[in-house]
Amino acid sequence: MKKPLPVILLILLFCVAVGCRKKTTIVEPKQIQAQAEVEAQNKKIAYLEIEKLWNEGNLDVADQVYAPNQILHFRGESYPFGPDEAKKVISTWLKAFPDFRFKIEDMVAEGDKVAVRYVFAGTHKGKYWGIAPTGKKINVSQMNIVRFENGKMVEAWEDYDEYGMKLQLGMELMLKEDKK
Repeated sequence: MKKPLPVILLILLFCVAVGCRKKTTIVEPKQIQAQAEVEAQNKKIAYLEIEKLWNEGNLDVADQVYAPNQILHFRGESYPFGPDEAKKVISTWLKAFPDFRFKIEDMVAEGDKVAVRYVFAGTHKGKYWGIAPTGKKINVSQMNIVRFENGKMVEAWEDYDEYGMKLQLGMELMLKEDKK
């Protein structure tokens, strides 16, 4: 009679290997559906901000989309950007560029964040950055990632081609002189 020890060891090894595999959590369809609904709602809010607030200039929308304590991260700095601050900034932009428009290129939602890539365009007809109106048209790319809580924007990371915009407005960028 053959010794069953090698067979038993193989079976035991197999059982240990199968039992020790990383167990993954199974996500229920209801959880997936709930997350998809939150992401869709956040995208609607991001779209509302762009279309109604910026493109149509309806400043009352700021109260609907921005949390009072929203923070904007831009060029390594963080700024308060609740509804009141947003209304001031948007008013300034719309006075300087009365035909200002965003065109959404891409919008993607994941979890509590929405990423938007767009282009903004307008004609410089009012004072901006201390520059008198030039009548020049701008066309500038921008990307934002926005975090949401309870149906409001609470944090945003923004980057746009500020250098390209300044060149389009006719500004010349020069190196600072070394003061020794």
